[in-house]
Amino acid sequence: MALGALRAAREAGIACPEEVRILGFDGSGFTRFTAPSLSTVSRDIGQAAEEATEKLISMIESDDKESGSDQRYEIKTIPAHFIERESTERKEL
Repeated sequence: MALGALRAAREAGIACPEEVRILGFDGSGFTRFTAPSLSTVSRDIGQAAEEATEKLISMIESDDKESGSDQRYEIKTIPAHFIERESTERKEL
């Protein structure tokens, strides 16, 4: 979506980051090659996939197939970090 917003801004003649700042949320490495390069929030997708897989296997192997929903769901925090690139740079006046 951020790539689409970047393109739409360019097509509308809106300068990024001077008039609008755009930030992605997937950490895709190729966004560093856009013009301007796209800032992003990066998460450890491998860690998220590993934890989800472990939970799914645990649920499949569980003897308690009729367990309540409170036992099936848990909140996990996956660390994220901001990668600043040109699309969110602040220009000094």
